[in-house]
Amino acid sequence: MKKKVMIANYDPNVLKEQKKAFEGMNVDVKTVRDGEAALAEVTPFQPDMLLLDPMLPKVSGFDVAQKIRETMPDLPIIMLTAVYRGMVYRTQALDKYGATEYLEEPVPLERLRAVIEKYIGTPVRKIKEKKHHTSSKKRLEELVQVTKSDSKAKKRKKIRPKEKSKTKRTLKKTDTHSENKVPAKPKSTRKKLEAIMKESHVR
Repeated sequence: MKKKVMIANYDPNVLKEQKKAFEGMNVDVKTVRDGEAALAEVTPFQPDMLLLDPMLPKVSGFDVAQKIRETMPDLPIIMLTAVYRGMVYRTQALDKYGATEYLEEPVPLERLRAVIEKYIGTPVRKIKEKKHHTSSKKRLEELVQVTKSDSKAKKRKKIRPKEKSKTKRTLKKTDTHSENKVPAKPKSTRKKLEAIMKESHVR
């Protein structure tokens, strides 16, 4: 089933950065920029997780967390702050206002991903990523095969000239033997008779 996450933050740049944690995941992400919008949208949207900035306009993030916790006791609420630092704020957020996690920014993207997967599991990756992975694997295999075939072809090219030179040498040897040995023409019977008559006449 497709997971849903709400991100509540007043800064549009931070919203973009936090949305990157869900890239490649089959997750429906909804963003709001103030506390009133978060309280108005959370019930109809029914998220599986809430990423919440405590310093929201109109209604503070602490009050938003406390009110949502009253109606959604099992909803993971992850507070991310760059302002309210230290153990005092952390303790109040977790014990008084009902936050599940309290993270001080900047939070590395990999750590944020780990927190997300901790509470909503590992969402199904998009199909495009799988196709890209298999295609790159196939390309690697094809490249290996091409290099192997090229090396074999080079070896054959190196061997062929030697074989041709051998055949040329053998042909030259046979040609020289044939030129030295001139076949004797057989004498005709008429010439033989003339030679016999001459010999008998002389005698």
